Amino acid sequence: LDLRAYAEQLDPVDQFGFTVPRMRLISNGHLTEPIEYNVSINKGLGSLDLLDAFFNFNYDPRFQVRIGRFRAPFTYDWYALSNQ
Repeated sequence: LDLRAYAEQLDPVDQFGFTVPRMRLISNGHLTEPIEYNVSINKGLGSLDLLDAFFNFNYDPRFQVRIGRFRAPFTYDWYALSNQ
């Protein structure tokens, strides 16, 4: 959540407001006992992306079938590197 507030009156700039610049919504659960679902939506600066949306059919723990969209994320090494 981002708050923008200015002390001086500058037209036509909005003087006060809350924005959500980045957000990731994740929902998962069970439709029935053996059928699971997962939905992951990413809201960036001006874009809305569907990252994951799949069903997992888990009738037997030894064999599961997953159908849907999977986004392969970057590895953690890219985020752990220092820019300096």
